[in-house]
Amino acid sequence: MVANGQIFTKNEDATDDLVAAGNAPENAYSGCAWIDYDNDGNLDLFWVRSGLYHNNGAGKFELITNSHMRTDAGFGTTWADFNNDGFIDGLVTGGNSRGSSLHMNNGDGTFTKVTTTVLNDSLALRGWGAAFGDFDNNAFVDFIIAAPFGFAGVTDGNKLLVNNADGTFYRLDTSIICQGTAPYTIPTWSDYDNDGDIDCFIGSGPANGTVAKDYLFKNQLKETGIPNYFTKITTAPIGTDLLDGQIWNWIDYDNDGDLDAYVTNYIGTSGTGMPNNLYRNDDGLFVKMTSAEVGPIVSDNDASLASVWEDFDNDGDLDCFVTNDGITECKYYENNNGVFTDINSEPVTDITAAFYGAAAGDYDRDGDVDLFVVGTAGGKALYNNNSATNGNNWMQIKLTGTGSLILNGSNRSAIGAIVRVKAIIDGNVVWQMREISAQNSFNSMNSLDAEFGLGDASIIDSIIITWPSGIVDSCAALPVNQFYTITEGNCPEAVKINQPEMIVQNLMIIPNPAQDVIQVDLNVIHAGNGVIRVSDTAGKTVLEHNTGNLASGQQSVFVKINLLPQGIYTCSIILDGQTISATFTKY
Repeated sequence: MVANGQIFTKNEDATDDLVAAGNAPENAYSGCAWIDYDNDGNLDLFWVRSGLYHNNGAGKFELITNSHMRTDAGFGTTWADFNNDGFIDGLVTGGNSRGSSLHMNNGDGTFTKVTTTVLNDSLALRGWGAAFGDFDNNAFVDFIIAAPFGFAGVTDGNKLLVNNADGTFYRLDTSIICQGTAPYTIPTWSDYDNDGDIDCFIGSGPANGTVAKDYLFKNQLKETGIPNYFTKITTAPIGTDLLDGQIWNWIDYDNDGDLDAYVTNYIGTSGTGMPNNLYRNDDGLFVKMTSAEVGPIVSDNDASLASVWEDFDNDGDLDCFVTNDGITECKYYENNNGVFTDINSEPVTDITAAFYGAAAGDYDRDGDVDLFVVGTAGGKALYNNNSATNGNNWMQIKLTGTGSLILNGSNRSAIGAIVRVKAIIDGNVVWQMREISAQNSFNSMNSLDAEFGLGDASIIDSIIITWPSGIVDSCAALPVNQFYTITEGNCPEAVKINQPEMIVQNLMIIPNPAQDVIQVDLNVIHAGNGVIRVSDTAGKTVLEHNTGNLASGQQSVFVKINLLPQGIYTCSIILDGQTISATFTKY
């Protein structure tokens, strides 16, 4: 672990096109994305308003002048393989006279603007941030564009575009996500409640000296079976806190196996800055963290925009990098077992400037995650990570979905997949988790690779990948310090973990909350007898129900809970020694 030592070095190579472009003026709140657009195994960079920079594999970038990617204007960008052809495609958002446009990767280093159906009218798609995500689980990514009403010519609401499972889209203007107008900022997709469908989170972003509730929407696909059906999240504190919200990031900062939330705030009511919020997920209940509990990551008073979460020092927990607007500095917070230290000895924290988007990715393939930061002159730069020399081990995984609805597979870019890795670090069993996301910074996107620091671990004990399709791949005994590619349904250079004869998947409780009866839905792979146990928050079993023989396939079991007092419970089903659980609320 590198404690209070320099991790980053500013790249000063004037012969590098990307580095040289850092001296150009910048006056827009634009972003960037680390992507491998040509599938050569090296991360390239797309920089809104600047261009597409090709990584030559030797640590240098070349500006591609004939890519036909839009660079004349724009704010945000998000990337995914929307037509499942094996090449990543790019969406650029903008306002005023340019609007937003989707660009299809032709597979030869060039892109073509998509003009079919609703995508033909770029001005009708004006917006600020955008994010790809397969919210209807049909193996084709959809996308949302957040619309900041009253800014950059935006006079309407958000735009939700649904993929027809053939690479064409239609607008779903009737969705609750698109109702009404507000100064929406950056949207993100995340399966925050771990129920198998991704939910939507959009910052309120007044940025005018006021605060408001952010716009958080729960996907009801798994609960109702109805695609494209969302309800607003109103539970405290995430649905009730007043914020100047910019970007929601869902990450497991404390390595306890569930997704916590971090939201950056802009100026708030002070007009100069507002602390950011970190919400710890306690088995579905969220607790707002204080500086006494987690350090200055929730008390520093800045006009924050981006947050980038990566294990920059490869010690086994997620650190955080935050950009700040105005004449100030960025912040780098080092995670020490869930408590964050503000490290001000980094080059990226020494520059006084206005900072906007930022993105992380291991562009030089040395096992640590590098940074590119967008800002005003002097503030935008490429920062190389030196952690590869600190002795900590690592692993990186690129996921590829089958891209087939017929095969019950996932989108090719694996957006929404959850990766869990187990290793022994400093003598302790540590499980880490990453969710693959196409928007996890301010108008920017980190690499789609899942990157893990492993500290002194000598081997990767287990990898469990939960794909958006519901398929679960389990792999074991993999060497550290390797780059892995995993295709849905397979493991890299290793056999799958032996599974017990009885396998169950996709446990769901309907309705939730419930009053008298719950419907326990699950997918049974091999038939067998089971037991359902309901336990309270103390872990005590309060109800037990024998299922009898369950045939293979999708099954539903009804359990009476009318005699239970109000509260939160865990419902577990045990079949031939295998257990799967989900929580529900009794009212």
